[in-house]
Amino acid sequence: MKRLVLVAALTIISTSVASADDSWVNDPSKDLQRLNEMPDLAPSQFVEIPASLAEEAFERLADASAIQLTEKYYPRLNPACAEPSKLYLVRAVYEHGNTGAFHVKQLGHTMWVKHLAMGAAAPRHKSALIVCTEPSPTIVYVSASGAM
Repeated sequence: MKRLVLVAALTIISTSVASADDSWVNDPSKDLQRLNEMPDLAPSQFVEIPASLAEEAFERLADASAIQLTEKYYPRLNPACAEPSKLYLVRAVYEHGNTGAFHVKQLGHTMWVKHLAMGAAAPRHKSALIVCTEPSPTIVYVSASGAM
């Protein structure tokens, strides 16, 4: 009986881990193996928006997973970006911000922004990255997971 109660409790907990911030999650299908083979962007090509600018970034990303920026937005944050690459503000999510890192993969117009962290599944939190890339991201997958 104790095992049944434990299993039921774990099931309830695991299904309630998601937060309201899951609206930005766009996990790629498990059958999209090619995404794992996509090349990683160098960490110097992207930077996370600080908490002080998060609400403004979230408003900009309310209707799109990625938007092109001009150099005048967030000028002190912009990663070095040489032509023909452009700067984009891109949706991101994380579970454990202090134990993980963002990774950005891109092949053509398909981009995958993922956060890998140590720890069990936890509620996700919105974030945003400024990414220097070419071509423009039109399909953006956003995911986060623990146990990196």
